[in-house]
Amino acid sequence: MSHKTSKESTEEVTSGASANGYTDISELKDSYDVVIVGAGGAGMTAALQAKDAGMNPVILEKMPIAGEIRSNHLL
Repeated sequence: MSHKTSKESTEEVTSGASANGYTDISELKDSYDVVIVGAGGAGMTAALQAKDAGMNPVILEKMPIAGEIRSNHLL
């Protein structure tokens, strides 16, 4: 079963992270209050809540497009 979105299947989808590029490792800080692995919905929520609580979070994501939406074949 194949579903198509309003975008052409040949058009590349990018997120803010992939459009802006990743932070160079030399620009990372020496310490963070919270390290979050994965930039999906839960990771983003955790980062926002940590920031709201006055902490300094960092998100580590292995994929160029953040979140589980990149692999959902139904979209």
